[in-house]
Amino acid sequence: SFFFYNCILRLKYSGKILDSKKLIIDSTTVANKYGSEEISIAPGSRKHKGTKIHVIATESKIPVGITFSDAKTHDSKKVLDTIKTIKLSTTRATILADKGYVDKKLRDQLRMQNINFLAVPKKGMKKQLTALQKQKMEKRPRIEHFFANLKRFQRINSRMDRSISSFASFCFIAMFAITIMTAG
Repeated sequence: SFFFYNCILRLKYSGKILDSKKLIIDSTTVANKYGSEEISIAPGSRKHKGTKIHVIATESKIPVGITFSDAKTHDSKKVLDTIKTIKLSTTRATILADKGYVDKKLRDQLRMQNINFLAVPKKGMKKQLTALQKQKMEKRPRIEHFFANLKRFQRINSRMDRSISSFASFCFIAMFAITIMTAG
């Protein structure tokens, strides 16, 4: 992880990461074959165990923060932990999220850290997005593109590693490769 975060800092200071204040957060569940740490039955599948990868990336699809959890962990519970892994300054940053992150308490905590947190409101909520916020949200699917690139690696698409540290190490290698391809 040190090597990956060092690479991110070098890209930032060389001017290749220009959008470090415009971030997107999401998570994906990875099927688990042999793992014994950070696993649980995946909510969408009663038979299969899984591990969840939580990633914060820039709008240009460069990952800057990552954490892991079992598949049952709610997305909003890992936001603060994932933000702590970011080595870049998050002061006055805007983080875009999907409906799974709607949580007033979380939004208030992030506001105290001077972070603007914008989540797509669930159906039936009184407060809806403004036109400017909707325009910002158009960039949120880019994190899905990042996950599609990440899951091209078979070892990530279905976890074979027993320990979470081994799995995380390969995830960092894959993210480094994706970052190099993205940042040029």
